[in-house]
Amino acid sequence: MGSTPLFELKRVILCRADHPSLSELRETPEHWPQILKKHPTVSVSRFEERDFPSMDSGLLAESIQDSAMLRVYSIATALGVLKETDALAICGFTGAQYLIKLVPWLSCVQIPPSETDNPWLSLVWSQAIHDDPSAVWFRGLIKDWAKNISKDS
Repeated sequence: MGSTPLFELKRVILCRADHPSLSELRETPEHWPQILKKHPTVSVSRFEERDFPSMDSGLLAESIQDSAMLRVYSIATALGVLKETDALAICGFTGAQYLIKLVPWLSCVQIPPSETDNPWLSLVWSQAIHDDPSAVWFRGLIKDWAKNISKDS
């Protein structure tokens, strides 16, 4: 197996632009765990038997004990929950940028890096195709894309 770390996944709190706690999150982002405790959270899962860790894994279990967490299987459902309730979501900065472009009523606040152990997006490939010219070209393409993404964030 080969792997290349591409870029750090920065975490953000995603909510609607008129959320009652958005200004508090922006003014005191270091208090995000206390703010999250006041609101339900929504998380998007997949229909896989082995669900990979989501952007909120490791954060919500430690910081949220009294508020409700809803796990849904559709981004459209999660957006509906965010729009109609005071729920918050934790997602990656890059994904949040795309969502905010598509859904103008959304807003996000970055979780301070000192508060979290941000995961890295990595490209993983099989040793069997390590030297295949098309695989080498594709890995180069992905690495260039990752450089552009990390410049933007």
